[in-house]
Amino acid sequence: MIPPGPLPPSRPRSPQGTDPTGHPTGHPTGHPTGQTAGPTAGIEATDTVIVGNGPAGLCASLALSGWRPYYQGVHPDPQLHALLFAHRHRPLTAMPLPGGGPGLSERAGNAVGRLFDAVHHPVADHGGHHATCLRLRHHPELAVPHRMLGREFPGGSWHRMPAQMRTLSRGYWMELPGLTLEEWGRSRAGGKKIWLDSHGLPQRAEIAAYYRDFSHRMGLAAHAASGVTITRAERMGEHWQVTGTGVGFSRDFTLRCRNLILAVGMYDHPVRLDIPGEDLPCVTHRVPQAERGAGRGEESDREDRGPLLVVGAGLSAGDAVLAALGRGRAVLHAFIEAAAESPMARLAADIYPAYHGLARRMAEPLTESAADGYRPLPGARLTAIEADGTCQFAQGGRRFSQRVGQVAILIGSTPDLSLLPAGLLEMEGVLPTDRTTFRTPLPGLYAIGPLAGDNFVRFITGHGFWAAAAIAEGREHPPVPAP
Repeated sequence: MIPPGPLPPSRPRSPQGTDPTGHPTGHPTGHPTGQTAGPTAGIEATDTVIVGNGPAGLCASLALSGWRPYYQGVHPDPQLHALLFAHRHRPLTAMPLPGGGPGLSERAGNAVGRLFDAVHHPVADHGGHHATCLRLRHHPELAVPHRMLGREFPGGSWHRMPAQMRTLSRGYWMELPGLTLEEWGRSRAGGKKIWLDSHGLPQRAEIAAYYRDFSHRMGLAAHAASGVTITRAERMGEHWQVTGTGVGFSRDFTLRCRNLILAVGMYDHPVRLDIPGEDLPCVTHRVPQAERGAGRGEESDREDRGPLLVVGAGLSAGDAVLAALGRGRAVLHAFIEAAAESPMARLAADIYPAYHGLARRMAEPLTESAADGYRPLPGARLTAIEADGTCQFAQGGRRFSQRVGQVAILIGSTPDLSLLPAGLLEMEGVLPTDRTTFRTPLPGLYAIGPLAGDNFVRFITGHGFWAAAAIAEGREHPPVPAP
């Protein structure tokens, strides 16, 4: 095995200031000394490579480092407590998975997400907060040599989200096992103490900083490399060969591994309408910069030229609408889905009142803008955008136009899986996986997080533990041979 080389020196970051927690914003342009250990140029052998360093990847690295989840305490659901208590001396990954029950959320994509969430965050679906019933134990003998690679700092795409915007879910739902937000806020690395209300909706920059520090605090930094792009992954005999590039490497590097865990999110490629004018400067496929709390400038000039047009009925579209209205900006909101079937309408009204309220307003017939500047355009399909901001719409049997200052097309995004062989995707960026081991049909390939059908952090945290347990149980094979 070729050992990891020295870290490249830290480099200046983009001059975008710092986030509310004191971390610089922007894309990593170097590896912070003491936080990442990048693979060396050439070929290196390891047992498992994790592609993606968001919440799912961080938990997979934690599990591959030998940590296992156990049940402790008394769960408020008696039926679930009886099952968990009977197996309390075994890790959750070795217990039978309950099929359902009042203590399990119905919103998780599989039984692993339901069980882990029920133990980590009891009664979360009811808006309450109960002491966690999860305890981590370290088993060094179960540790698996591995690498965790990501384009961003640990936390993944959370570092690319609107920094000042509030999270969709309550803060403690964003937590990873082993470090609560309150513990991190009271005694975070670097000496700067901050206080977070884990029951509230923290700024997304705070959560990104929490994930970045989680990697260091939980001892994962020795396995991690940031600023890395994986360009190809292919099966070579009994092993996977992973090729990538990154800041600090004069040439591509290659990792040879037995197992490959895909933990990439869904934030890589925005979905496009493919209409005339979609590439104009006034069009964005992300939440507009002005809605992120940016200072006045080009985005504010667009505000002065007219309202913001938001296209889409999902949560990102809701973020853009709510943030713009909060700034006093008029909004046209075009969507083709029925308001009652939108993701915002399916959220619990008591936990997500702002999104639920917007879904209600989407269903209200309006012929002109409301007092706060909001005007829904249900059933309106954007067909073209002209250089002066005039937008063409088709709605039912009629066509009309409206001039706006900026267009935000927020109709979803897909993961970047260009590294994989063609034809592997099942549908909509979801890979076919075993529901408990997260193995795919390809030998040694695992898919966790959004790729396995779960999107909320509180549900995907369990994926990595079950995948790591499956990998650890299969390690009766000889180690991966060095190149």
